[in-house]
Amino acid sequence: MTYFFDANVSSNLAQMLRALGVPVVHLYQHFRKDAPDEQWIPWVGKQGWVIITNDGRILKNPAERAALERANIKAVFLFRGFSQMKRWPQARWLLRWWPRITNAVCQVAPGTNLYINRMGRVSELR
Repeated sequence: MTYFFDANVSSNLAQMLRALGVPVVHLYQHFRKDAPDEQWIPWVGKQGWVIITNDGRILKNPAERAALERANIKAVFLFRGFSQMKRWPQARWLLRWWPRITNAVCQVAPGTNLYINRMGRVSELR
């Protein structure tokens, strides 16, 4: 299973996981930094990859949410304060909870959106 980190998650974190053997692709590898979500979400869907994002607006913006629903892929939304954390705490947090994230992703059907809170609790988003 390949994970696609969008622009709201550092490419350094993607590189860290890749160095540990996790198949991770970052948005910057295939798109410009300012690529609209409606552009890259369908492409990720065609690849069958899992989105990792810190952008909760995807679910609130009708066009972005529709693109996500049409792509019929799994998406993981990190807790709201993740992007405000410093680099090392982000890395520690992601490494600590990565096994739980991947386990949850493996247990749900395509089209499922997951949310992981600061304490590592994973839940489905509707």
